Amino acid sequence: MSEQSINDNELVTKIILKSSDHAKQFEPGNLVHHIEFGHTIKHIQNALRLAIEDPEKEYLHNTITILGTRGSGKTSFLLSIKKWIEKNGKDFQNGIDLSQIQVLDIIDPTLIEEKGHVFLNVISLVMDLVEERLNKQDCYPTNDTKSLHTRKEWRELLNKLAAGLPSIDGIGNYNGDSWQDPEFVMDNGLKAVSASQKLLKNFNTFLQKSLDIIEKKAFLLIFDDIDVDSSKGWVVLETIRKYFTGTKLITWKIR
Repeated sequence: MSEQSINDNELVTKIILKSSDHAKQFEPGNLVHHIEFGHTIKHIQNALRLAIEDPEKEYLHNTITILGTRGSGKTSFLLSIKKWIEKNGKDFQNGIDLSQIQVLDIIDPTLIEEKGHVFLNVISLVMDLVEERLNKQDCYPTNDTKSLHTRKEWRELLNKLAAGLPSIDGIGNYNGDSWQDPEFVMDNGLKAVSASQKLLKNFNTFLQKSLDIIEKKAFLLIFDDIDVDSSKGWVVLETIRKYFTGTKLITWKIR
């Protein structure tokens, strides 16, 4: 991909109306928003650089937000960015290897079932990728011991993470009567509180181990149409604010 196709402010874009009836992916030079495309790629490059240089940094709030009216091409823009990152490797101009980013499937909050919290959806996407990689490793006899150890370690991290998930609004159930039972408080209640306090740390540790297994440096998570359903969109925003604050998860939302 040439530099001109992303950064040339004088690029001429041809719009074919008969092919504009639904969202689709385009090359940067065929996008109306080719200037914004270049800006977005630079933001993602900077986020990846931070993930490589300072992977332990936390409490970041630098989500990329794409704003626009309905029909302005936001979803096509999203699909084009996703395609470009998945297709392109080393960016020699900035020294950033974009192939080190694992792009997750796009999440549309309006398509999530009532009990399917966005946090669980993200964990599920990561799990599928890791399970696929571990299953491939199991096919090689020389990797048996290493693969089993890696799988066991990763599963332990997943279990630690799962212990704190019921504390998230919309996932766990609060049982006030149980808290009147001293035995419940000591055996279960306080353990749950401790797991909740460690949820962010366990989530970032889980992401880092998952990235190590699939040999990547960061995940790119994209949300589409978060403003269509305000109740579900609010859950996405709160989840990003509270938990998606590390360098290992680059978030991007469209509204």
